[in-house]
Amino acid sequence: MEKKRQLGMLMDSKHDFNTLAYIGDVLYELRIRMFFLAKIPCDINLLHSKVVKFVCGKKQVEILHYMKESFFDEEELDFLRRSRNNKKTGKSPSEKQSTAFEALIGLLYLNGNNQRVEDIFKAVEDFIRDGEDYEKK
Repeated sequence: MEKKRQLGMLMDSKHDFNTLAYIGDVLYELRIRMFFLAKIPCDINLLHSKVVKFVCGKKQVEILHYMKESFFDEEELDFLRRSRNNKKTGKSPSEKQSTAFEALIGLLYLNGNNQRVEDIFKAVEDFIRDGEDYEKK
């Protein structure tokens, strides 16, 4: 799979890590909602409980660690490190990591790298499918 890279373009612009994370968070939550909506179309309470479980920072960190070594290239890993170490990205290590993950999604999206965003979401969905909580009601 050919990976198109455009990470550096926005880092020189007006978008800081928190702005990128804001956009990434919106995209991430919408994608998780759509994923579970396709699986649980009629039970809103169950749908909500599943979505909440996977959009929380703690679960995002698990997903990030699941993907990190084999999925991301050096440029993306460097961006994740820089985002995580930014003073404005959160207080706890977990919050910093989940914000960095969201910022990467936001950066790729705003750069028009939709295929890479899709690759990330497919990996997230694989993580969910592989998890023990996926089939439980």
